[in-house]
Amino acid sequence: MRKFLKWLGISVAAVVLIVGGYYAYSIYHFTNQISVASGQDSKFKPQAETQADVQPVAVSLPPEWDGTERVNILLLGGDSRGEDSGRSDSVMVASVDPVTKKATLMSILRDTYVDIPGHGKSRLNAAFSYGGPDLTRQTVSNLLGIPIQYYVYTDFNGFIALVDSVGGIDLDVEKDMHYTSKADKHQFDIDLKKGMQHMDGKTALQYVRFRHDATSDFTRTERQRKFITELGGKIQSTSSLIKLPSILKRI
Repeated sequence: MRKFLKWLGISVAAVVLIVGGYYAYSIYHFTNQISVASGQDSKFKPQAETQADVQPVAVSLPPEWDGTERVNILLLGGDSRGEDSGRSDSVMVASVDPVTKKATLMSILRDTYVDIPGHGKSRLNAAFSYGGPDLTRQTVSNLLGIPIQYYVYTDFNGFIALVDSVGGIDLDVEKDMHYTSKADKHQFDIDLKKGMQHMDGKTALQYVRFRHDATSDFTRTERQRKFITELGGKIQSTSSLIKLPSILKRI
């Protein structure tokens, strides 16, 4: 019995080490794969490359993080449907205090009139088409007067994959939502009914995109913050933590 317990303990320890190592490797591999491809592999091209009358702007590097100061992360949702980078129709800033372990989430309306470095004044979402996430990060940083160390970008397909990777979420839809678009060959039409429902990636995309309200983008950004909060809670659930390696791979 003593030998059995000894080998049982060794076996359990080995399993824990293997599983722990797999999770650690998954996280390490993820952190080394999350930067946007550079050079010709990137679809984010500064507009200055193709327009002779626009001067290229050196985008400033994000500041070094000292481990205690607040971390500000730019969240960008683009309307890209392929190789075209599109525009950033959804812009948020997530601000995390590593000391108090608290975070805040702020939306910035896409039509905010801003000064885009090297391109004069225009709507905020134009910065993305001019210089991708980096120029948008610099523009938002100047607008708010705060350092923004990181950004997260996703297009329609990436958003769908993320939601599906956690098995969808349960969300209360506040009203019926309908919208059709021939431009997308009805691929991204919106047809939601009022009430609590389980949303997969495609359904969730409909919810966060709908903006045909009396207050238009104000209400849409409110829905987006509501959704992000629910998604964050789902990612922290036990079932999602168990599937963490596969979720990181999908992201």
